Amino acid sequence: MGGLGSGRQGSLPVIEDGLKLDLRRMRKQGLFMPDAHLANGKLIWSYTHSGEQIANIGYGYCSTGDSPWFRVKYTSTPRGGEPISVDEQFDLERFPQPFGGHRWYFICPETGKRAQCLYSPPGATRFRSRHGFRVPLQYRSQCEDTTSRHISQMHKVTYKMLDAGKPEWREKYRGWDFPPKPPGMHWGTYEREYKRWEWYDAASWAAIGSRLKLFG
Repeated sequence: MGGLGSGRQGSLPVIEDGLKLDLRRMRKQGLFMPDAHLANGKLIWSYTHSGEQIANIGYGYCSTGDSPWFRVKYTSTPRGGEPISVDEQFDLERFPQPFGGHRWYFICPETGKRAQCLYSPPGATRFRSRHGFRVPLQYRSQCEDTTSRHISQMHKVTYKMLDAGKPEWREKYRGWDFPPKPPGMHWGTYEREYKRWEWYDAASWAAIGSRLKLFG
């Protein structure tokens, strides 16, 4: 697997700089089914803005019976080290919801607690929950000033729009500040996201103006 464990070094690990196993997203994409006796596949991470592949791993799972599980297999190269093969299995838990249905969780091997997402930040070789590392993972927004947070949110909304389209559509509009409506998306959803993007854009410029006044 290319890219797992590589990346920028920083003073603190940041979630967005690493890889994420997200059961909610996998269910939406049809990559995790709630009644599968035995299934497997491949997960691929790519940069939204360029389409360049970051990493890929093989996975398998069983979501039936009394002991459901999720397994990952990949090769990872820690900083300054030799490639290592990782073959790890996580317990899964079905948690009933108040109005019916179930929500699925990983059980983090480090904390023993439920987590809908497991992470592998730069430099790590395994997936764990946010609090399953020696230093708890942070979101980038926790390390940024106001202007940077607003700009990050702008980019997040843009990437969300790009992710909603097919690969050829994403390639066509990659690099736009905000792409046109993805095929199949409701206009109401698109307009709501565009208003969010506009708000963060205006807020970032307002924050820059405030800083200029402060130092002027």
